[in-house]
Formats: sequence, C-alpha cells, structure tokens
Amino acid sequence: MSTEWEKLLRRPDECCVGCGKNVRFGDIVTTLDISEAGFRRQDWCAPCFESSNPPAFSFWKRRVAKGQPRRRLDIAYLCELFKRLEERTDAPSLRLRWIAALLLLRKRMLEEIGREVHDDCEVLLLRMRKEDREYRVTDPRMDAEAMGTIEADLGRIFELEEGGAPKQ
Repeated sequence: MSTEWEKLLRRPDECCVGCGKNVRFGDIVTTLDISEAGFRRQDWCAPCFESSNPPAFSFWKRRVAKGQPRRRLDIAYLCELFKRLEERTDAPSLRLRWIAALLLLRKRMLEEIGREVHDDCEVLLLRMRKEDREYRVTDPRMDAEAMGTIEADLGRIFELEEGGAPKQ
C-alpha cells in the first residue's frame, strides 16, 4: 500500500477543519478530495459540513457516542484463529479464514507472496510476518449476506459487541 493511502486511512483528526472544535464524539463527516497535490482527507462536525458544503470526491458520515469505547481487535488472537482454521474444510470455517486473512493482510501481519487460480477460484499465497511458512487461502466467493454473517461472528468472537450494539 502506498504511503499516500496510508495517510488517508489513518485515524480521523480530532478537530473539525471548519470550526476547530473537537470531533471525537457526535456526528462526524469525513471527506476525501482529489487535487493536483494528491488525495486530501478532512474531518468535519456535521453542522460545518452542511453549512460549508465542501467540494469532495467522496464523503462518509458516522456517529460516535460519548463514552462509547472504541473497537479493539486482538491481533495475536486473530493470528492464532487464522492458523487453527487451516485444517478446517467446512464452508463457515473457509469463509472465516478468508476474512481473517484479509484483516491480517491489512494489519500487515501477513504478506502476500503470490496468487494462483485453481478450479476458477483465486488462491492467495501468504506468509506470516517473522515466519517462513507459506499459507494458502482460497477465496470462498462470498455474497453480501455471507459477509454480514462472518462480520457478526467475528464481532462475537472478539467481543466487539456488547448488549447487541457494536463498540466504536
């Protein structure tokens, strides 16, 4: 991933670019704009975003309640889960392993060393950071419903939900 994208994917700023107030809680709007200098990400409180209507290539809104803890993902546990799912061949385990692999790739715990295609399915060849062992992970070709099921399963596994509401 390029360093430009890494900057864009960083945690949001804590100040609104419009008024300078803290935007860690409440309604937050993040904009992404493209200029000659490259991509620019900005965080806004909802009133400033609506009143200034900034030019943006894309934007997204989110709400963070005050006192609501942020999600935490135990990476070591996710690595162990990924490894333990290697021998499993049932469909839910294959889907969970695929999602775990993608999360670990994003967190840079796994690195992609190649790709193959077998029976019209993509197979990622991966290596765990600081290990020499190669892992093969086949794309289970999930639809949106299956992705939602896996997301809910991961939320329960990693205790990212409390009382039915996701932690932020």
